[in-house]
Amino acid sequence: MGDWNWVYLGGAITSDPAAAFNDDGTVEVFVRGTDNALYHNWNNSWTGHPSDWSGWESLGGILTSNISVVKNAYHGLEAFVRGNDNHLYHIAQSKQHGNWSGWESLVGGILYNPVAVFSYDSFFSPVVFARGIDGALNALYPSASDSPTPTPPPPPTPPPTPNPVDIIMWNSASSDKTKYTGSVISPPAGAKVTGVKNDSIINNVLVDYNLTHQDGNQNVKKDVAMTDSNITYTDFNGLGLDGTWEATRTSLSNTTSLTVKVYWK
Repeated sequence: MGDWNWVYLGGAITSDPAAAFNDDGTVEVFVRGTDNALYHNWNNSWTGHPSDWSGWESLGGILTSNISVVKNAYHGLEAFVRGNDNHLYHIAQSKQHGNWSGWESLVGGILYNPVAVFSYDSFFSPVVFARGIDGALNALYPSASDSPTPTPPPPPTPPPTPNPVDIIMWNSASSDKTKYTGSVISPPAGAKVTGVKNDSIINNVLVDYNLTHQDGNQNVKKDVAMTDSNITYTDFNGLGLDGTWEATRTSLSNTTSLTVKVYWK
């Protein structure tokens, strides 16, 4: 598991620490100070030195409990505590590393430490659990009208346009190497052929091949003579990569090195 090392962060704390990760991977830790205010400290790197950390900053408040911290729908952090009037209070950011709001009372009559989690259900908001003055467990969550609008995830990065690649696994089917059969190993889902190219050149001479593609039922889909290395044969356009490919040599040569490149997208 590796070695663990303590890093001295200082401060004078009167509660258990609470911590949460930001989207950028930095971690932020929250504690109650000797003045009962909320303090936080965040790291900027992981070199194992105290200088990695920002130093303690007060967020105010009068806390009488430990702190519970979660990430909210706006990619900021949100802290929940009990105040000196037994009310549940929270303070929040509206974006990652953003400014903090003022303290807001949410509900009264709680005892001990609140516990918050983030709900990915219809609320898309923190849900807080706390023990009430009647000894029962209570859950607090926003009404549908108060729930924030989820921040949509960024659109996925489109895959790069593939270059022509030799993706067919060829196996010699005849002792004189005049016929090869092959197939695509793990063809990309939904990929379609946009052309094939014959690069089978020996001693500066093109070795002509007749290329056949069959589907999974062995129905011949295309049968094309490839006799020019400067042409990308588009007769195979729109075919899937799966099925069986067969290359038959049509020009005379004692030795053959088969190179058929498949263009696809």
